[in-house]
Amino acid sequence: MNQKKFRVTFRIRFFLLAFSFLFLLIISVLLFIIPYALYTQLYIYQAEYYCNNFLAQANVGVESALEEFNLKIQEVMDDEDILTMLAHKEPQSDCQYQYQTAVAKYFQPKTLDEYYLQELDLYIKDTGESVYYGTKPTTLSDPFNSIYYERALAYPTRVNWLRYNPENDCLELSALVYNKENYQVTGLMIVRLSTDFLMYSFNVYNTLDIDRLYITDQNEQILCTTESGFLGCSLKDLELEPDIGVQRTDTGIAILRPLSRINTNFPYGEWKSVILLDRQTLLKPFHQIAWVFYGIALCLLGISIFLILRFSSFITKPITALVSAMKEVEREQLDITLPETSPLREMSEINQGFNKMVSRLDMLINSVYKSRLARQEAQLKSLQSQINPHFLFNTLQLISWKAYEYEATPVCDMLGSLSYMLETDLYSDDKNTFTLAEEVEYIRQYSKIIRCKYNDKIRIILDIPEELLDCRIPKLILQPFLENSITHGLAPKPSPGQVCLSVRREGPDLNITIQDDGTGIRSGILQTIKQPSASQGGHHIALNNIQDRIHLLYGNAYGFTIESQLNEGTTIYLKIPYIKEGNEDDKNITGRR
Repeated sequence: MNQKKFRVTFRIRFFLLAFSFLFLLIISVLLFIIPYALYTQLYIYQAEYYCNNFLAQANVGVESALEEFNLKIQEVMDDEDILTMLAHKEPQSDCQYQYQTAVAKYFQPKTLDEYYLQELDLYIKDTGESVYYGTKPTTLSDPFNSIYYERALAYPTRVNWLRYNPENDCLELSALVYNKENYQVTGLMIVRLSTDFLMYSFNVYNTLDIDRLYITDQNEQILCTTESGFLGCSLKDLELEPDIGVQRTDTGIAILRPLSRINTNFPYGEWKSVILLDRQTLLKPFHQIAWVFYGIALCLLGISIFLILRFSSFITKPITALVSAMKEVEREQLDITLPETSPLREMSEINQGFNKMVSRLDMLINSVYKSRLARQEAQLKSLQSQINPHFLFNTLQLISWKAYEYEATPVCDMLGSLSYMLETDLYSDDKNTFTLAEEVEYIRQYSKIIRCKYNDKIRIILDIPEELLDCRIPKLILQPFLENSITHGLAPKPSPGQVCLSVRREGPDLNITIQDDGTGIRSGILQTIKQPSASQGGHHIALNNIQDRIHLLYGNAYGFTIESQLNEGTTIYLKIPYIKEGNEDDKNITGRR
């Protein structure tokens, strides 16, 4: 039977619209979408670069402020008036005035010093007195048994930054005052600083209006920030890793930079300055510009579609008129005339030819008899002979006899082997397993063809004990391995080679080894065979199918492995259960379990 071929047809107008729309879409992707993604990444990288430079400059200011502050505190502790006051063993009435006068020399009233330094308290150990300077006194009842004293003892030679005090909204520091003669502790100094003290250096360089800035101490605790709710928290509360300089997330970018370990003393070298950039906020100006370009692109797209529609109508309108005229002629309406002038030269020529054709057809119909001669149409049916397997085998046998008449013995042998292999493939579909003897016979027939094809360059050696020939194995499972060894290992080899098939029984299992001395398999291809994927093809699919068949028949405990050395050869180890003739069903069930 003749079958009509299904063909997809399109109208010219639809084709023009689809092609033009696809062209505009590609242009939009190339000119807008891809550059947008690239420029977004570039903008982010530039922001990261700027923030790193900003942190580097701001850190210098923070380091200078810390060093200057430490120097002032040390000058206060070394002041002669304060040392004289600490040297007295008895309380003095004018200690408070003397202390405030001494501190005022270093922290000037009515300046930023007074704003940042909220309190500077001194507790005298011998007399038990305490003197204050500032607006947030500590008023400790037992200062030399407090946490301030314990932290000061941990690092007795420097000012110790304790923590953020949420009750007084300040940073707390402590330091020990010593007698220079015997190095005995004579006092405990407690400092309370405004959190704006550290933030001031940030704000000097913050020209990008970054609204999420942080400074953390050596314990990753936040000492100052533009977000007051995070004071006293740690970097982990911000979901940040302290040892990664640049951290990118779906919502933003975090940049961490430690203070200089060279220009600052301990512990400031362990401090870090941090910037958090919100992705949407960072890209907001860029998005505004992008939306302007998108608006322009949409306008251009709309104008282009309008022009395309007009152009397609200009092209398809005369073609549609021609099609309608042809349908009228088909209905024997011969009084049709198309305009012979058109802006399209081709359409003018087509219309002129159509008008001449219709005119001549009308003349012929009217000038001859309008009688119709009955004609018998003979339908010839061509018999389609279907080549069935019997016809194929008879044909191969006939070719073999002819080859024998011409004494072409190798051709006869090849045809006989091919006939055997074809017959085995066609008439064994209902079997899942063969006996090993049947598989060996199939391989012997295959080896005859290989021997003739490669002029005895390749040898197939079979090492199979006779007592194993009646065991059953999956149908036609060994020939694909031999074919792969010959085609991909031995055929490319310039010198003769061989592949050896050996079978041994070990307990309940049957171990089969296929070893060749061919060119071997490259490591990349070998890895692909060992770890198959849906995208790979070629001869790997046959090997993967064999592996799947074995797993399906006997379970995942059985299968094959491949070892190969380049330019040395390949060895395949195949393991299946030993199944005696007649017991294969029980063994299959056991293997699946």
